[in-house]
Amino acid sequence: MTVSEKAIQDLVLNAFAENLHRKKPVLRFAAMLQELCDEAPLQLRLEALVGLTNWARAFDAKFPQTLGLEKETTSSQWRRVAALVSVLETQPGVRTALVSAFAAIFQQTDAVHVMAETGLPTDRGFLAETSERIFRRVLPTPRDDRDLAKLLLRLFPTKQDGLRLQSLPAELFERLAHVLCSPDVPDAWHPVRDAMVQAFCLLGSRLAALGLTEKLRARSRPISVEESPFFNLPRLGAEVLRAHRNGDDTIGPEQKWRQCADDCRAELQHVEQRLETAGVSIDVVFSIDLIKRGLLRMEGLILAITSPVGTEGTVAARRLLSLLVAGRLSDRSLLDLGRSNLTLLARKIVERASETGEHYITNTSREYWGLVRAAIGGGLVTVFTAALKMKIGEAHLPPFPTGVLSSLNYACSFILLQTLGFALATKQPAMTAASLAVIIGEAHKDGWGHHQLERLSSHTARIVRSQLAAAMGNVGAVFVGGVGFTLAWYRLRGVHFVSEEKALSSVASLNPIATGTIFYAALTGVILWLSSLAGGWIDNWSVYRRLPQAIAEHRFGAVLGGTRMERLATYFQHNISGWAGSVALGVMLAFTPEFGSRFFGVPLDVRHVTLSTGTLAMGAITVGPGIARHLVILAASGIACIFVMNLSVSFGMALLLALRARDVGIRESVRVMFGIFFRFLRRPWEFLLPPGRAAGRRSS
Repeated sequence: MTVSEKAIQDLVLNAFAENLHRKKPVLRFAAMLQELCDEAPLQLRLEALVGLTNWARAFDAKFPQTLGLEKETTSSQWRRVAALVSVLETQPGVRTALVSAFAAIFQQTDAVHVMAETGLPTDRGFLAETSERIFRRVLPTPRDDRDLAKLLLRLFPTKQDGLRLQSLPAELFERLAHVLCSPDVPDAWHPVRDAMVQAFCLLGSRLAALGLTEKLRARSRPISVEESPFFNLPRLGAEVLRAHRNGDDTIGPEQKWRQCADDCRAELQHVEQRLETAGVSIDVVFSIDLIKRGLLRMEGLILAITSPVGTEGTVAARRLLSLLVAGRLSDRSLLDLGRSNLTLLARKIVERASETGEHYITNTSREYWGLVRAAIGGGLVTVFTAALKMKIGEAHLPPFPTGVLSSLNYACSFILLQTLGFALATKQPAMTAASLAVIIGEAHKDGWGHHQLERLSSHTARIVRSQLAAAMGNVGAVFVGGVGFTLAWYRLRGVHFVSEEKALSSVASLNPIATGTIFYAALTGVILWLSSLAGGWIDNWSVYRRLPQAIAEHRFGAVLGGTRMERLATYFQHNISGWAGSVALGVMLAFTPEFGSRFFGVPLDVRHVTLSTGTLAMGAITVGPGIARHLVILAASGIACIFVMNLSVSFGMALLLALRARDVGIRESVRVMFGIFFRFLRRPWEFLLPPGRAAGRRSS
């Protein structure tokens, strides 16, 4: 059946009451259908299809109903879709013309790409996929009307559009699918069906090749290649297609294929478990995610291919379309890529950080005072770090030597603290936050009962009082040590350790009002958090590369002895995270001012509470009684601000990352934090006093 030019508009108008024929919404609707059904080049047809889709998607509570359906109740958000379906149901000429237009589009485009690759990253790896998505965001892309993946993005440009497609009433979607599969144009959807078959075959071969790579086989069960479910995946898929093509019963072959797909997922689960214990690799996680998405796509394809025409086929088609739309939208999202591939690594880093964080949380009075002694030792060592920091700054060297010397100063100091068993308060928050997140995650998983809340509050109280003990030990020791060091140097050498000009500028730089001290302290909190991430990442990397085992089996064992090499490997395994974090922290503390101020021209600096306290002590003693009292008071208030910003920013960022890694929502986390805050208001001594005194106060 053919329809002459402009006849489509007349047929559409005939579906409405005569008094509505001059209404602009109805005229616009008829004109858009006419544009799509007209014989035109592919580009114009696609423009008309996009325009009609956008029109149908809009909310319109006042759009008139078609004849015979005035009493039909349709939500305002679907009123236009209902009108389109009604016109196609009551006007065979319009229906045939529209289906013919779709047939022409499918004949001139390629649907294999959208079925087989949309929403599935490339096989090149995480970094390559990340750079590719960045380039797609930044660089303009040429128009390609033959690529249905680009058309899909134009039809559903946002996630809200994809969600609206999923929320379309099932009855309305089934009616739309029924009229678009008109028997008047029986071959209209054949290109799409052929594309689904080809995509299914391509995905089977792709996932089999990816699942049989060495990096996955090395971490899967010890089975031969022939026994691997990935090896059998394409063959069983071909059997399903062969049965469908021959008109045979596909239930048996399809069940075998689905069992094979489940076996593939079981293999992937085994690989993930190996990663949990043997270190996480982003490339392996990326491959696992790709295979999981590919299996889900293959299931959608095989369901759409084998489902009979009718309600079952409509449900399968809708599911496949939703998968394609969601996949196409995720193709452009860096956030989705990072969330799906970095979560496991983040969780592993958090778990390793939480294990370290437990060492900084005191449970008994003996542990509490032991931490205080370790913090005092850390403060005394930091005196010399602060002294060298002032000396390096006074030398006025070029930026690179200044950064290198400062990095060595910080890194060696932090590693020495770790070796001697001393504590640095600012390195604790990222570790203790991770341990707190582990408890919150367990409570979130088990349900928020009284026992979980009590355990969480008690753990938080131990964290706070341990953190305060370490901070007070650091600050008190570095202040007293700085004063003693400056006085001893002057008595032994007869001159001040640094010039009065340098000392005065160091004290003035801590002014929280006239300088950027508060911002710099917050930036330092970010650096402290990043250094903990670096330590956790290196620790995971060493486990993944099995470096401790390599050290234990090194050929030097013939000289040093196997027992010594094993002890060396154990020592390396226990300390690599701290070493890496110390080096990363030293480099970032040293080079942030150099890169900010002298390289980029941005006035950046760092403010570390322990180092700044040592600087204040040595600077004030160097200047002596001549220093203005208000400068010292302002600098002391700056130290308080630095203390709060260093610890709170580092703790907050580490806690947020840890909670995200354990799938705990921010809203739920905030509610828990408020509960802990109210507990602090009721029993503050639990958070402030040593364990013995807090228990005594509670019993009284």
